[in-house]
Amino acid sequence: MNTPNPSPSLAAAELVADTTPAEDATSPHDGDRHKLLNWANITYRYHRKRQWFFEKCDMVTQVASVAMGLAIFGKPLQDYLPWLGLFIAILGIFSLVVRYAERAQCHKQLAEDARALIGEIEALPFKEIKDKHVSRWNGKCTDIELREPPNLKTLVSKCEWEQSVVEGHLDHTPKVPWWKQAIMHFF
Repeated sequence: MNTPNPSPSLAAAELVADTTPAEDATSPHDGDRHKLLNWANITYRYHRKRQWFFEKCDMVTQVASVAMGLAIFGKPLQDYLPWLGLFIAILGIFSLVVRYAERAQCHKQLAEDARALIGEIEALPFKEIKDKHVSRWNGKCTDIELREPPNLKTLVSKCEWEQSVVEGHLDHTPKVPWWKQAIMHFF
């Protein structure tokens, strides 16, 4: 059986997949199905969070640029015009270099692709799952992974923990401490 390329989220998927009771098995591919669904759900969560982050960064940068631009016209800030101009230029350069909107769009597309994979997997009844289905789903996982930018480990851990909680496995993945969550979009 082909499996998706190793990623941090697969370790949690394997832990959760190993806990499926044997009496619930209705197909030899139930473990594969669960592992792929878990991976796709974690991937979806991750990219939605990144999309949200970059959209907020873009909005804050635009608001700050407009506010500084309007502040130039105020009489009390006339002494600080060079500094305000420099700040506006730095915001503009940062926005051009980081390209928030482009990154948000990339993560939006990856999240939508992961969600489409979830829908495709869930649409097929357990008993009808064949090797060809698992292979196609693994191919789609690989396609998504090839287009992904490098993952942020702490954010992946947060998404893995959220997914394990949703599935009722509270002890499978440790909760990310608050101080790591505060910087998870940066490191």
